[in-house]
Amino acid sequence: MAATSALLLGLLACAGGVEGPAPSAVPDVAPAAKAPVAAPAERVMADDILGINEAISVPAQILARQRPSQEQIQTWLREDAKAARAVGARWVRSHTAVYPNFSYHENKGKGFAAMDGWVQVVQEAGLKPLIMLSPWAGNATGAQTSAYVVPDEAAYSAWVTAAVERYDGDGVDDMPGLLGPIRHWEVDNEPDLKNSLAPKGGAARYDPKTFCLPDQYARVLLLTSKAIKAADAGATVLNGGFYRPHTPQGAAYVRSLFKTPGVLNAIDAVSMHAYFSSKDVGALERAVSLAEEVAPGKPVWITETSVPAVDDKVPHVNETYQAQTLARVIALALQRGVAHVFWHSLNDAPVRPPGPNSFWSNSLYRAGATPNDPLTMKPAGYAYQALAQALAEVPREEVVADATSVQMGAATLVLNGKVTVDPAKHAVVRLGEQAPVKVTKVGPEDGPTLVRPVAR
Repeated sequence: MAATSALLLGLLACAGGVEGPAPSAVPDVAPAAKAPVAAPAERVMADDILGINEAISVPAQILARQRPSQEQIQTWLREDAKAARAVGARWVRSHTAVYPNFSYHENKGKGFAAMDGWVQVVQEAGLKPLIMLSPWAGNATGAQTSAYVVPDEAAYSAWVTAAVERYDGDGVDDMPGLLGPIRHWEVDNEPDLKNSLAPKGGAARYDPKTFCLPDQYARVLLLTSKAIKAADAGATVLNGGFYRPHTPQGAAYVRSLFKTPGVLNAIDAVSMHAYFSSKDVGALERAVSLAEEVAPGKPVWITETSVPAVDDKVPHVNETYQAQTLARVIALALQRGVAHVFWHSLNDAPVRPPGPNSFWSNSLYRAGATPNDPLTMKPAGYAYQALAQALAEVPREEVVADATSVQMGAATLVLNGKVTVDPAKHAVVRLGEQAPVKVTKVGPEDGPTLVRPVAR
């Protein structure tokens, strides 16, 4: 509370004039000629932390049922990109399990047309891509193989190198119309999940206990990283995001993998996932701590995280809980120095799938009944948007975050505490409502709130 109070007092104080130092005396002789000064590096604003997983994609069911033209697919992708920008996302992640299904197995003999279309939409929208590469489609490996390590390593490596070369922006074999280099690549997805659950779409194709073992995934990771660097030595390589690093089972897999010779040097950043339905963000904190343990000094990316808005078995899970937890997730990421955090996902499926799994409700938008119906923003979307707008006003290095609050220039996210301000000067925006509600007095029971100056 003390830290929050001090932060708010500083925020709400009237700013006075500040006198600078006296000017230096004019020298008697002309100074020596100086070398040309390099242009200052572009300042990275704090909203660069924000991404969305699978934000720009077309579900496989839609592709199979409607068989849309490439023009229709591009239209849908552009609508997704517009929605992602509307909430303030800066990054998007391409997943091998959804369109454009960018894996060696799916793309062998098909060329790069689908990925070219995806890249075109992403770059036109001003979004930054993280692209996943792998031998097999991320969530359908069991339908494609019973042995995780790719059988023709030379052919796979050649495909990876050609893919990276096409999008690295160096002028050699680049995609026609490429607007800028793509330099961030992730090697497959959730290897620990493949090693613990029966495969989707390929029942009994393999025993998960002997599939994608840490040493098997290490082999693919090392192979893929080497092929990426062959095309672009300055590329950023991430491991496939771990599904349950916050659990003992998942942590054991991660520790075993990073004990494999060469793995630590094969990656430039650590990719982690965290899904939960608790009232706190302890699962995410454990995932970050594990990443710092196994790869000290490496940037940490949370490439998938979210909480549901509906869970029939957990009474406190609703849209307000989802929005407030999203704010806490972003606050923790800023507090712990996480490089990027990707919310999963952009919009819910049009129809709730049968069974107890409520993952379909984890998104920022509600979907319409058909792909052509407009999306409607959920409280989580409004919370994401409000935080993105505040973060966009301050460089990342100037954000001050602790366990109770996040100061973003003139705005402050208060996680727990009492807030009273002069409504003529500042607005307190309570997150978690269908749209952020402005109030003048807030207590801890109201959850995360955003304090912003009133525009004049």
